[in-house]
Amino acid sequence: MGLAGGEHGPKAVMREGFPAAWAAAQSLEQINTLTFSSPKETLAVVDGNVLAMAVPSEISTLRGMADFLTHQISKHFNAANNVVVVLDNPATLTKAKRAEQIRRDASRKKPVPTSADLAPSVVDDDFLARDLPDDEDVRALIGNRKTRMRILDAIFLSIFKTLERKLLGRLPGAPAASFSICGTDFRGGNRPVGEARRHDVLSTDDSFGEALEAVKAGEGDLQLTEVVDVAIKNRRGVLADFKTVHAFTIDTDSIL
Repeated sequence: MGLAGGEHGPKAVMREGFPAAWAAAQSLEQINTLTFSSPKETLAVVDGNVLAMAVPSEISTLRGMADFLTHQISKHFNAANNVVVVLDNPATLTKAKRAEQIRRDASRKKPVPTSADLAPSVVDDDFLARDLPDDEDVRALIGNRKTRMRILDAIFLSIFKTLERKLLGRLPGAPAASFSICGTDFRGGNRPVGEARRHDVLSTDDSFGEALEAVKAGEGDLQLTEVVDVAIKNRRGVLADFKTVHAFTIDTDSIL
């Protein structure tokens, strides 16, 4: 975890050693052109943790973040008929990952003190997402590890339901397609207080969803690889034409 960046980091070293293996693309569709693949042949695997942390700062409510991320994920269907989002499972993180999280938390700037009316309304996991005010700044809750996963579960369950309706509403004869999420609790942000969080697989395709139950890694970047392994072993149904993977993350550990 936490491999070095800069000129001696894995990305820089591999780009220098294997220049022909790299190319720049200006759009998702151009990636298909560069890899000689069509959407029906392509599986997109997206790091949901990276997506959530990259939401513009002016978007801070639960609804706003869900809508923005739904739009971002929807774009992947322009290049891939099958899209999988992976999320960390804190319950099974490796020791190396936990050590890296502690280091990162210690290096972060402490929040600026605010008046009581601006402070987060919750500080731990003992709350339900439906009880939060509509204007609650959930960015602060995502920044707190004790409240993060319940908020992410609420956001990604909302995303799944929206995209599920869109896929189910496709015209008859449309190419087979699917959307799946590895690592969100199916109860979303309203998991009963005190109950352990589940690392569920949500999928619009029952067969592929069942196969994705084999994804067990705690870290999202390791799950990226596990999802690909599952897809390679299950080239049938929605994956009958699967040949190419688009993996979306900023985590250089995944390169190795």
